[in-house]
Amino acid sequence: MYIYLIRHGETIWNAAGKAQGTRNVPLSDRGIQQAGALADRLSGEKRLSALFCSNLRRAYQTAAVLGNKLGLVPEKEKTLREVCFGDWEGLTIRQIEEKYPGQLALRNTDFDFSPPGGESIRSARERVHRFFALLQGKHFKEESQVVIVAHAFSARLLLLELMDFPLEFLWSFRLDNAGISLLQRNSQRKRILYLNDTCHLHRM
Repeated sequence: MYIYLIRHGETIWNAAGKAQGTRNVPLSDRGIQQAGALADRLSGEKRLSALFCSNLRRAYQTAAVLGNKLGLVPEKEKTLREVCFGDWEGLTIRQIEEKYPGQLALRNTDFDFSPPGGESIRSARERVHRFFALLQGKHFKEESQVVIVAHAFSARLLLLELMDFPLEFLWSFRLDNAGISLLQRNSQRKRILYLNDTCHLHRM
């Protein structure tokens, strides 16, 4: 199975540098354009079997643009939602550090830490694992191509899950808005074919 793992397009809060988490923030005008560029990029793929997305608005908006172009109906999955940041949501990194000093550094090293009213990274990985189990249960053919639209953290966690990487690898790579990563997972191998490709956005 080949998996196109995509982070949703830019939102108005991404542009403002605010933590979003589970808030239902819509795409910005630029984010909608990015989704269109994504759709054009994938339109040449002829073996796409399914399109999954988080049920948060920004991911579904991105997936809907893809689906219209690719002839696929997005399947919303709650397990792909972004990590809940609780009381941090709506704040910039600077504001979080000022209001909750030391907590960001703790979150980056302690995967069991939860922001006030939020979710730990370890708990989020367990949730993403449930999506992976669902994906396996679909019994896609080894040559099938699947598209998944998620978020900065949930997409990273899914990549770790697909590659059987430990949580400590979470900070080893970045996923930009509307970036695409292509993974291959079958009975014989697990490979990252490319990571965070944004070439399709350069023509915007």
